[in-house]
Amino acid sequence: GPGAGAVTMPRHVLLVSDNPASRAPWRLVVGTDGTGRVTLPPGNYTVESEEPLVFAGRMLEWRQTLDVAGGSDTNLILTLENAEVGEVPVVTGADGAVTKAFDPWDLLIRWQDSVVPLWTPTTMASGVVVGPGLIATNQRVVGVATAVEVQVTPETRVAAQVLASDAARGVAILRVAATAISTRAPIPVTCAGPPPLPPGAPVVALGARPGGQPSPTPGKVRGRIQTGVLVAFDYGVPSTGGPVLGPDGALVGLTSPPTADDEDAMLMTSDAICAVLDAAKHGMAARAEPAATPLPNETEARVTDAALAALAKKRTGSLSPIVASTSDFDVTVLTPVTTYAGLQGPMDFGNWANYVAGAPPVVFLRVTPKQAERFWTKVARGAAMTQGIALPAFKQYKPGFASMRVTCDGREIVPVHPLVIERPISPTSAVREGFYAFAPDSLGPECTSVTLDVRSEKTPDRADTLVLDARVREQIARDFAEYRAALSTK
Repeated sequence: GPGAGAVTMPRHVLLVSDNPASRAPWRLVVGTDGTGRVTLPPGNYTVESEEPLVFAGRMLEWRQTLDVAGGSDTNLILTLENAEVGEVPVVTGADGAVTKAFDPWDLLIRWQDSVVPLWTPTTMASGVVVGPGLIATNQRVVGVATAVEVQVTPETRVAAQVLASDAARGVAILRVAATAISTRAPIPVTCAGPPPLPPGAPVVALGARPGGQPSPTPGKVRGRIQTGVLVAFDYGVPSTGGPVLGPDGALVGLTSPPTADDEDAMLMTSDAICAVLDAAKHGMAARAEPAATPLPNETEARVTDAALAALAKKRTGSLSPIVASTSDFDVTVLTPVTTYAGLQGPMDFGNWANYVAGAPPVVFLRVTPKQAERFWTKVARGAAMTQGIALPAFKQYKPGFASMRVTCDGREIVPVHPLVIERPISPTSAVREGFYAFAPDSLGPECTSVTLDVRSEKTPDRADTLVLDARVREQIARDFAEYRAALSTK
Protein backbone atom coordinates (compact mmCIF):
# COMPACT_ATOMS: atom_id res chain seq x y z
CA GLY A 1 0.00 0.00 0.00
CA PRO A 2 1.05 3.68 -0.28
CA GLY A 3 2.90 5.46 2.47
CA ALA A 4 5.72 7.89 3.24
CA GLY A 5 8.75 7.03 1.12
CA ALA A 6 6.78 4.42 -0.79
CA VAL A 7 7.83 3.54 -4.34
CA THR A 8 5.18 3.62 -7.07
CA MET A 9 5.88 0.42 -8.97
CA PRO A 10 2.93 -0.45 -11.22
CA ARG A 11 2.72 -4.10 -12.37
CA HIS A 12 5.58 -5.22 -10.13
CA VAL A 13 5.06 -8.91 -9.34
CA LEU A 14 5.31 -10.15 -5.76
CA LEU A 15 5.35 -13.74 -4.51
CA VAL A 16 3.63 -14.43 -1.18
CA SER A 17 4.67 -17.68 0.56
CA ASP A 18 3.35 -19.12 3.81
CA ASN A 19 5.83 -20.16 6.53
CA PRO A 20 6.45 -23.05 6.70
CA ALA A 21 5.62 -23.56 3.01
CA SER A 22 2.54 -25.70 2.45
CA ARG A 23 1.67 -24.74 -1.16
CA ALA A 24 2.92 -22.82 -4.18
CA PRO A 25 3.28 -19.04 -3.55
CA TRP A 26 0.44 -16.65 -4.25
CA ARG A 27 1.38 -14.41 -7.18
CA LEU A 28 0.34 -10.77 -6.65
CA VAL A 29 0.57 -8.23 -9.50
CA VAL A 30 0.62 -4.64 -8.23
CA GLY A 31 -1.93 -2.39 -9.95
CA THR A 32 -1.25 0.78 -11.93
CA ASP A 33 -1.82 2.84 -8.76
CA GLY A 34 1.05 1.07 -7.00
CA THR A 35 -1.16 -1.01 -4.68
CA GLY A 36 -2.21 -4.65 -4.60
CA ARG A 37 -4.38 -6.91 -2.47
CA VAL A 38 -4.43 -10.64 -1.74
CA THR A 39 -6.69 -12.59 0.63
CA LEU A 40 -4.75 -14.91 2.97
CA PRO A 41 -5.62 -17.17 5.90
CA PRO A 42 -4.08 -16.19 9.26
CA GLY A 43 -0.40 -17.05 9.52
CA ASN A 44 3.19 -15.97 8.90
CA TYR A 45 4.20 -15.02 5.34
CA THR A 46 7.18 -13.95 3.25
CA VAL A 47 6.58 -11.37 0.53
CA GLU A 48 9.32 -11.06 -2.10
CA SER A 49 9.89 -9.70 -5.60
CA GLU A 50 9.55 -12.23 -8.41
CA GLU A 51 12.04 -10.21 -10.48
CA PRO A 52 14.20 -7.17 -9.56
CA LEU A 53 12.82 -3.73 -10.38
CA VAL A 54 15.11 -1.38 -12.32
CA PHE A 55 14.27 2.06 -10.97
CA ALA A 56 16.20 5.32 -11.56
CA GLY A 57 19.49 3.59 -12.23
CA ARG A 58 19.24 1.13 -9.33
CA MET A 59 18.17 -2.49 -8.97
CA LEU A 60 15.54 -2.90 -6.24
CA GLU A 61 14.21 -6.08 -4.63
CA TRP A 62 12.03 -6.66 -1.60
CA ARG A 63 11.84 -9.53 0.85
CA GLN A 64 9.67 -8.93 3.90
CA THR A 65 8.16 -11.22 6.54
CA LEU A 66 4.91 -10.41 8.30
CA ASP A 67 2.12 -11.92 10.40
CA VAL A 68 -1.43 -11.86 9.07
CA ALA A 69 -4.23 -11.90 11.64
CA GLY A 70 -7.74 -13.02 10.89
CA GLY A 71 -10.65 -10.59 10.51
CA SER A 72 -8.69 -7.45 9.58
CA ASP A 73 -6.42 -5.95 6.92
CA THR A 74 -2.64 -6.17 7.24
CA ASN A 75 -0.75 -3.47 5.31
CA LEU A 76 2.75 -3.88 3.95
CA ILE A 77 4.42 -0.72 2.63
CA LEU A 78 7.41 -1.21 0.37
CA THR A 79 9.81 1.72 0.35
CA LEU A 80 13.33 2.57 -0.76
CA GLU A 81 14.37 2.14 2.88
CA ASN A 82 13.28 -1.52 3.13
CA ALA A 83 14.42 -2.52 -0.37
CA GLU A 84 17.57 -4.45 -1.19
CA VAL A 85 19.41 -2.03 -3.49
CA GLY A 86 21.97 -3.22 -6.01
CA GLU A 87 23.82 -2.01 -9.08
CA VAL A 88 22.16 -2.39 -12.46
CA PRO A 89 23.95 -5.29 -14.14
CA VAL A 90 26.22 -4.64 -17.10
CA VAL A 91 25.56 -6.51 -20.33
CA THR A 92 28.33 -7.17 -22.88
CA GLY A 93 27.09 -7.68 -26.43
CA ALA A 94 28.56 -9.91 -29.11
CA ASP A 95 30.31 -6.87 -30.57
CA GLY A 96 31.94 -6.11 -27.24
CA ALA A 97 29.71 -3.10 -26.54
CA VAL A 98 28.95 -2.63 -22.85
CA THR A 99 25.47 -1.47 -21.82
CA LYS A 100 23.37 -1.42 -18.68
CA ALA A 101 20.06 -3.23 -18.36
CA PHE A 102 17.14 -1.38 -19.88
CA ASP A 103 15.71 1.14 -17.39
CA PRO A 104 12.41 2.81 -18.37
CA TRP A 105 12.79 5.33 -15.54
CA ASP A 106 16.08 6.59 -16.96
CA LEU A 107 14.29 7.41 -20.22
CA LEU A 108 11.41 9.05 -18.34
CA ILE A 109 13.80 11.28 -16.38
CA ARG A 110 15.62 12.17 -19.60
CA TRP A 111 12.58 13.01 -21.75
CA GLN A 112 9.61 13.67 -19.46
CA ASP A 113 9.64 17.42 -20.17
CA SER A 114 9.23 16.69 -23.88
CA VAL A 115 5.85 14.97 -23.36
CA VAL A 116 2.70 17.13 -23.16
CA PRO A 117 -0.94 16.21 -22.44
CA LEU A 118 -3.45 17.09 -25.16
CA TRP A 119 -7.19 17.70 -25.29
CA THR A 120 -8.78 16.85 -28.63
CA PRO A 121 -12.55 17.16 -29.19
CA THR A 122 -12.97 13.41 -28.66
CA THR A 123 -10.22 12.27 -26.26
CA MET A 124 -7.36 13.07 -23.91
CA ALA A 125 -4.04 12.22 -25.54
CA SER A 126 -0.29 12.78 -25.41
CA GLY A 127 2.10 14.50 -27.76
CA VAL A 128 5.85 14.93 -28.02
CA VAL A 129 7.75 18.15 -28.70
CA VAL A 130 9.70 17.76 -31.96
CA GLY A 131 10.74 21.37 -32.68
CA PRO A 132 10.15 25.01 -31.64
CA GLY A 133 6.37 25.21 -31.16
CA LEU A 134 5.88 21.84 -32.90
CA ILE A 135 4.29 18.74 -31.37
CA ALA A 136 3.82 15.31 -32.95
CA THR A 137 0.96 13.00 -32.01
CA ASN A 138 -1.07 10.14 -33.42
CA GLN A 139 -3.39 11.18 -36.24
CA ARG A 140 -6.18 8.98 -34.92
CA VAL A 141 -6.48 10.96 -31.67
CA VAL A 142 -6.80 14.18 -33.69
CA GLY A 143 -9.20 12.82 -36.31
CA VAL A 144 -10.88 15.60 -38.33
CA ALA A 145 -10.19 18.31 -35.74
CA THR A 146 -8.47 21.48 -36.93
CA ALA A 147 -7.63 22.73 -33.42
CA VAL A 148 -6.36 20.98 -30.28
CA GLU A 149 -5.57 22.16 -26.74
CA VAL A 150 -2.16 21.61 -25.13
CA GLN A 151 -1.93 21.39 -21.33
CA VAL A 152 1.41 23.14 -20.84
CA THR A 153 1.11 23.02 -17.02
CA PRO A 154 -1.73 21.85 -14.76
CA GLU A 155 -2.85 25.49 -14.60
CA THR A 156 -2.20 26.54 -18.21
CA ARG A 157 -3.59 25.39 -21.54
CA VAL A 158 -2.96 26.96 -24.92
CA ALA A 159 -4.50 26.53 -28.35
CA ALA A 160 -2.74 24.47 -31.01
CA GLN A 161 -3.45 24.40 -34.73
CA VAL A 162 -3.24 21.18 -36.73
CA LEU A 163 -0.49 21.92 -39.27
CA ALA A 164 -0.52 18.50 -40.93
CA SER A 165 -2.64 15.39 -40.51
CA ASP A 166 -1.65 12.25 -42.43
CA ALA A 167 -4.05 9.34 -41.90
CA ALA A 168 -1.98 6.96 -44.07
CA ARG A 169 1.15 7.49 -41.95
CA GLY A 170 -0.82 7.88 -38.71
CA VAL A 171 0.88 11.13 -37.71
CA ALA A 172 -0.39 14.65 -36.98
CA ILE A 173 1.79 17.71 -36.37
CA LEU A 174 0.46 20.46 -34.09
CA ARG A 175 1.72 24.00 -33.67
CA VAL A 176 1.55 26.20 -30.57
CA ALA A 177 3.15 29.54 -29.78
CA ALA A 178 6.86 28.76 -29.55
CA THR A 179 7.12 30.67 -26.26
CA ALA A 180 4.53 28.35 -24.68
CA ILE A 181 6.88 25.34 -24.80
CA SER A 182 10.24 27.07 -25.03
CA THR A 183 11.51 25.31 -21.89
CA ARG A 184 10.73 21.85 -23.24
CA ALA A 185 13.57 20.22 -25.19
CA PRO A 186 12.52 18.62 -28.50
CA ILE A 187 13.13 14.91 -28.98
CA PRO A 188 15.32 14.47 -32.08
CA VAL A 189 13.57 12.85 -35.03
CA THR A 190 15.89 10.70 -37.15
CA CYS A 191 14.60 10.98 -40.69
CA ALA A 192 16.40 7.87 -41.88
CA GLY A 193 14.71 5.99 -39.06
CA PRO A 194 16.55 4.04 -36.35
CA PRO A 195 17.75 0.50 -37.14
CA PRO A 196 14.79 -1.93 -37.01
CA LEU A 197 14.38 -3.33 -33.53
CA PRO A 198 14.23 -7.15 -33.51
CA PRO A 199 11.27 -9.01 -31.93
CA GLY A 200 11.68 -9.06 -28.18
CA ALA A 201 13.64 -5.79 -28.06
CA PRO A 202 12.62 -3.61 -25.08
CA VAL A 203 10.97 -0.23 -25.62
CA VAL A 204 9.18 2.26 -23.39
CA ALA A 205 6.18 4.47 -24.12
CA LEU A 206 5.81 7.83 -22.38
CA GLY A 207 2.35 9.21 -21.81
CA ALA A 208 0.75 11.96 -19.73
CA ARG A 209 -2.74 12.98 -18.72
CA PRO A 210 -3.85 16.54 -17.86
CA GLY A 211 -2.99 17.30 -14.24
CA GLY A 212 -0.61 14.34 -13.96
CA GLN A 213 3.07 13.66 -14.47
CA PRO A 214 4.33 11.66 -17.47
CA SER A 215 4.88 8.00 -16.74
CA PRO A 216 6.69 5.15 -18.53
CA THR A 217 5.11 1.97 -19.86
CA PRO A 218 7.62 -0.75 -20.77
CA GLY A 219 6.98 -3.16 -23.59
CA LYS A 220 8.60 -5.47 -26.14
CA VAL A 221 8.59 -5.43 -29.93
CA ARG A 222 6.32 -8.11 -31.37
CA GLY A 223 7.25 -7.59 -35.00
CA ARG A 224 6.91 -5.33 -38.01
CA ILE A 225 3.92 -4.82 -40.27
CA GLN A 226 3.52 -2.78 -43.43
CA THR A 227 2.57 0.39 -41.57
CA GLY A 228 5.12 0.19 -38.76
CA VAL A 229 5.95 -1.78 -35.62
CA LEU A 230 3.78 -3.78 -33.25
CA VAL A 231 4.55 -3.59 -29.54
CA ALA A 232 3.11 -5.57 -26.61
CA PHE A 233 3.08 -3.26 -23.59
CA ASP A 234 3.26 -4.65 -20.06
CA TYR A 235 0.16 -2.65 -19.07
CA GLY A 236 -2.01 0.20 -20.33
CA VAL A 237 -0.36 3.38 -21.60
CA PRO A 238 -1.81 6.42 -19.70
CA SER A 239 -2.79 8.15 -22.95
CA THR A 240 -1.86 7.46 -26.54
CA GLY A 241 -0.06 9.64 -29.07
CA GLY A 242 3.14 10.02 -27.05
CA PRO A 243 6.66 8.82 -27.91
CA VAL A 244 7.98 5.26 -27.93
CA LEU A 245 11.72 5.09 -27.20
CA GLY A 246 14.27 2.38 -27.82
CA PRO A 247 16.89 1.18 -25.29
CA ASP A 248 19.28 3.95 -26.39
CA GLY A 249 16.62 6.64 -25.93
CA ALA A 250 16.07 7.13 -29.67
CA LEU A 251 12.54 7.91 -30.85
CA VAL A 252 11.15 4.86 -32.66
CA GLY A 253 7.51 5.89 -33.01
CA LEU A 254 4.25 7.05 -31.43
CA THR A 255 1.70 5.04 -29.48
CA SER A 256 -1.58 4.34 -31.22
CA PRO A 257 -5.10 3.87 -29.81
CA PRO A 258 -6.13 0.20 -29.62
CA THR A 259 -7.92 -1.27 -32.61
CA ALA A 260 -10.42 -4.08 -32.88
CA ASP A 261 -7.71 -6.23 -34.48
CA ASP A 262 -4.80 -5.47 -32.17
CA GLU A 263 -4.85 -3.85 -28.74
CA ASP A 264 -1.05 -3.50 -28.55
CA ALA A 265 -0.39 -1.63 -31.79
CA MET A 266 2.24 1.06 -32.20
CA LEU A 267 1.77 1.77 -35.87
CA MET A 268 3.85 4.76 -36.86
CA THR A 269 7.64 5.01 -36.94
CA SER A 270 10.10 7.89 -36.75
CA ASP A 271 10.55 8.05 -40.53
CA ALA A 272 6.77 8.56 -40.86
CA ILE A 273 6.96 11.33 -38.24
CA CYS A 274 9.81 12.93 -40.18
CA ALA A 275 7.88 12.90 -43.47
CA VAL A 276 4.79 14.56 -41.96
CA LEU A 277 6.94 17.00 -39.96
CA ASP A 278 8.70 18.06 -43.16
CA ALA A 279 5.34 18.71 -44.88
CA ALA A 280 4.13 20.68 -41.85
CA LYS A 281 7.20 22.93 -41.84
CA HIS A 282 6.63 23.80 -45.49
CA GLY A 283 3.13 25.06 -44.64
CA MET A 284 4.08 27.08 -41.56
CA ALA A 285 4.96 30.30 -43.37
CA ALA A 286 1.45 30.69 -44.76
CA ARG A 287 -0.22 30.48 -41.33
CA ALA A 288 0.01 32.78 -38.34
CA GLU A 289 1.43 31.34 -35.15
CA PRO A 290 -1.29 30.51 -32.58
CA ALA A 291 -1.69 32.93 -29.68
CA ALA A 292 0.22 32.23 -26.47
CA THR A 293 -2.75 33.54 -24.43
CA PRO A 294 -3.86 30.86 -21.93
CA LEU A 295 -7.31 29.35 -22.51
CA PRO A 296 -9.97 29.23 -19.80
CA ASN A 297 -9.15 26.50 -17.31
CA GLU A 298 -10.81 24.57 -14.50
CA THR A 299 -10.22 26.90 -11.57
CA GLU A 300 -12.59 25.38 -9.00
CA ALA A 301 -11.48 22.71 -6.54
CA ARG A 302 -13.44 19.44 -6.56
CA VAL A 303 -15.66 18.16 -3.78
CA THR A 304 -15.89 14.53 -2.71
CA ASP A 305 -18.37 12.01 -4.13
CA ALA A 306 -20.10 11.95 -0.73
CA ALA A 307 -20.60 15.72 -0.86
CA LEU A 308 -21.96 15.50 -4.41
CA ALA A 309 -24.36 12.75 -3.37
CA ALA A 310 -25.63 14.95 -0.53
CA LEU A 311 -26.05 17.94 -2.86
CA ALA A 312 -27.93 15.83 -5.40
CA LYS A 313 -30.24 14.50 -2.69
CA LYS A 314 -31.20 17.95 -1.40
CA ARG A 315 -31.59 19.57 -4.84
CA THR A 316 -35.19 20.16 -5.85
CA GLY A 317 -36.52 19.51 -9.34
CA SER A 318 -35.10 17.39 -12.14
CA LEU A 319 -31.44 16.46 -11.97
CA SER A 320 -30.87 16.27 -15.74
CA PRO A 321 -33.35 18.59 -17.49
CA ILE A 322 -33.68 19.19 -21.17
CA VAL A 323 -33.77 22.96 -20.94
CA ALA A 324 -34.28 23.98 -24.54
CA SER A 325 -34.59 22.76 -28.10
CA THR A 326 -33.84 23.97 -31.60
CA SER A 327 -35.41 22.45 -34.69
CA ASP A 328 -32.69 19.78 -34.83
CA PHE A 329 -31.17 19.56 -31.32
CA ASP A 330 -32.02 19.15 -27.65
CA VAL A 331 -29.81 20.97 -25.12
CA THR A 332 -29.12 19.64 -21.62
CA VAL A 333 -27.41 21.73 -18.93
CA LEU A 334 -25.27 19.80 -16.43
CA THR A 335 -23.58 21.17 -13.31
CA PRO A 336 -21.40 18.90 -11.13
CA VAL A 337 -24.51 17.99 -9.12
CA THR A 338 -26.54 16.89 -12.13
CA THR A 339 -23.49 15.33 -13.76
CA TYR A 340 -23.03 13.19 -10.66
CA ALA A 341 -26.70 12.19 -10.76
CA GLY A 342 -26.37 11.30 -14.44
CA LEU A 343 -23.43 9.02 -13.65
CA GLN A 344 -25.58 7.10 -11.16
CA GLY A 345 -28.39 6.71 -13.69
CA PRO A 346 -28.81 5.80 -17.34
CA MET A 347 -26.97 8.80 -18.84
CA ASP A 348 -24.19 7.69 -21.18
CA PHE A 349 -21.20 10.00 -21.62
CA GLY A 350 -19.51 7.82 -24.25
CA ASN A 351 -15.87 8.61 -24.95
CA TRP A 352 -15.81 11.24 -22.16
CA ALA A 353 -17.08 8.91 -19.41
CA ASN A 354 -13.71 8.82 -17.59
CA TYR A 355 -13.43 12.62 -17.55
CA VAL A 356 -17.02 13.06 -16.39
CA ALA A 357 -16.54 10.43 -13.67
CA GLY A 358 -14.49 13.02 -11.77
CA ALA A 359 -17.48 15.42 -11.81
CA PRO A 360 -15.28 18.32 -12.98
CA PRO A 361 -16.24 21.79 -11.66
CA VAL A 362 -17.66 23.07 -14.95
CA VAL A 363 -21.03 23.60 -16.62
CA PHE A 364 -21.64 21.19 -19.49
CA LEU A 365 -23.92 22.09 -22.38
CA ARG A 366 -24.80 18.82 -24.08
CA VAL A 367 -26.27 19.27 -27.57
CA THR A 368 -27.97 16.11 -28.86
CA PRO A 369 -29.40 15.64 -32.38
CA LYS A 370 -33.11 14.89 -32.32
CA GLN A 371 -34.57 11.78 -33.83
CA ALA A 372 -36.86 12.16 -36.85
CA GLU A 373 -38.94 9.89 -39.05
CA ARG A 374 -38.41 10.03 -42.79
CA PHE A 375 -41.40 11.29 -44.82
CA TRP A 376 -41.92 8.15 -46.95
CA THR A 377 -41.51 5.91 -43.90
CA LYS A 378 -44.29 7.87 -42.22
CA VAL A 379 -46.47 7.53 -45.37
CA ALA A 380 -45.86 3.75 -45.38
CA ARG A 381 -46.91 3.51 -41.72
CA GLY A 382 -50.11 5.43 -42.56
CA ALA A 383 -50.86 3.06 -45.41
CA ALA A 384 -50.32 0.06 -43.15
CA MET A 385 -52.65 1.59 -40.57
CA THR A 386 -55.49 1.66 -43.17
CA GLN A 387 -55.08 -2.11 -43.39
CA GLY A 388 -55.31 -2.47 -39.63
CA ILE A 389 -51.57 -2.95 -39.15
CA ALA A 390 -49.94 -0.73 -36.52
CA LEU A 391 -46.23 -0.30 -37.15
CA PRO A 392 -43.83 1.45 -34.76
CA ALA A 393 -42.18 4.68 -35.87
CA PHE A 394 -38.84 4.09 -37.60
CA LYS A 395 -36.70 7.01 -36.51
CA GLN A 396 -33.19 8.04 -37.32
CA TYR A 397 -31.01 10.77 -35.90
CA LYS A 398 -30.96 14.16 -37.57
CA PRO A 399 -27.55 15.41 -38.81
CA GLY A 400 -24.86 15.37 -36.14
CA PHE A 401 -23.44 18.28 -34.20
CA ALA A 402 -20.75 20.38 -35.90
CA SER A 403 -20.07 23.40 -33.66
CA MET A 404 -21.57 25.85 -31.18
CA ARG A 405 -21.00 29.52 -30.35
CA VAL A 406 -22.23 30.83 -26.99
CA THR A 407 -22.52 34.55 -26.25
CA CYS A 408 -23.29 36.64 -23.15
CA ASP A 409 -24.91 39.91 -24.20
CA GLY A 410 -23.25 39.57 -27.60
CA ARG A 411 -19.78 38.74 -26.21
CA GLU A 412 -18.50 35.27 -27.08
CA ILE A 413 -17.91 32.95 -24.12
CA VAL A 414 -14.85 30.77 -24.76
CA PRO A 415 -15.45 27.25 -23.44
CA VAL A 416 -13.06 25.48 -21.10
CA HIS A 417 -13.28 22.48 -23.44
CA PRO A 418 -15.20 22.25 -26.77
CA LEU A 419 -15.72 18.48 -26.64
CA VAL A 420 -17.66 16.03 -28.80
CA ILE A 421 -19.35 12.79 -27.69
CA GLU A 422 -19.29 10.11 -30.37
CA ARG A 423 -22.08 7.66 -29.58
CA PRO A 424 -22.24 4.50 -31.74
CA ILE A 425 -25.75 3.75 -33.07
CA SER A 426 -24.72 0.82 -35.29
CA PRO A 427 -21.53 -1.15 -36.03
CA THR A 428 -20.72 1.30 -38.83
CA SER A 429 -22.08 4.68 -37.70
CA ALA A 430 -22.12 7.04 -34.74
CA VAL A 431 -23.96 10.20 -33.81
CA ARG A 432 -21.95 13.28 -32.77
CA GLU A 433 -23.13 15.35 -29.80
CA GLY A 434 -21.70 18.66 -28.64
CA PHE A 435 -20.37 18.50 -25.08
CA TYR A 436 -18.97 21.95 -24.25
CA ALA A 437 -17.58 22.70 -20.79
CA PHE A 438 -17.76 26.28 -19.44
CA ALA A 439 -16.44 28.07 -16.37
CA PRO A 440 -19.10 28.18 -13.61
CA ASP A 441 -19.63 31.95 -13.63
CA SER A 442 -19.61 32.41 -17.40
CA LEU A 443 -23.29 31.45 -17.85
CA GLY A 444 -24.61 33.03 -14.65
CA PRO A 445 -27.38 35.57 -14.04
CA GLU A 446 -24.98 38.50 -14.51
CA CYS A 447 -25.63 38.07 -18.25
CA THR A 448 -28.79 39.78 -19.46
CA SER A 449 -29.03 37.17 -22.24
CA VAL A 450 -27.12 33.97 -23.09
CA THR A 451 -27.52 32.83 -26.69
CA LEU A 452 -26.51 29.52 -28.28
CA ASP A 453 -25.84 29.27 -32.02
CA VAL A 454 -25.72 25.57 -32.93
CA ARG A 455 -24.61 24.26 -36.31
CA SER A 456 -25.10 20.79 -37.77
CA GLU A 457 -22.80 18.71 -39.95
CA LYS A 458 -25.29 18.93 -42.81
CA THR A 459 -25.69 22.73 -42.78
CA PRO A 460 -22.61 24.17 -41.01
CA ASP A 461 -23.21 27.60 -42.55
CA ARG A 462 -26.65 27.95 -40.93
CA ALA A 463 -27.10 28.30 -37.15
CA ASP A 464 -30.04 27.18 -35.04
CA THR A 465 -30.37 29.82 -32.30
CA LEU A 466 -31.85 29.58 -28.83
CA VAL A 467 -31.73 31.72 -25.69
CA LEU A 468 -30.86 30.06 -22.39
CA ASP A 469 -33.70 30.67 -19.97
CA ALA A 470 -32.88 32.98 -17.03
CA ARG A 471 -34.30 30.43 -14.57
CA VAL A 472 -31.81 27.84 -15.79
CA ARG A 473 -28.92 30.27 -15.32
CA GLU A 474 -30.15 31.06 -11.81
CA GLN A 475 -30.21 27.32 -11.06
CA ILE A 476 -26.58 27.06 -12.26
CA ALA A 477 -25.64 29.84 -9.84
CA ARG A 478 -27.47 28.10 -6.95
CA ASP A 479 -25.82 24.75 -7.69
CA PHE A 480 -22.35 26.29 -7.62
CA ALA A 481 -23.08 28.33 -4.50
CA GLU A 482 -23.90 25.07 -2.69
CA TYR A 483 -20.91 23.38 -4.35
CA ARG A 484 -18.55 26.04 -2.95
CA ALA A 485 -20.22 25.79 0.45
CA ALA A 486 -19.48 22.06 0.43
CA LEU A 487 -15.83 22.88 -0.29
CA SER A 488 -15.63 25.16 2.75
CA THR A 489 -16.79 22.35 5.04
CA LYS A 490 -14.19 19.80 3.87
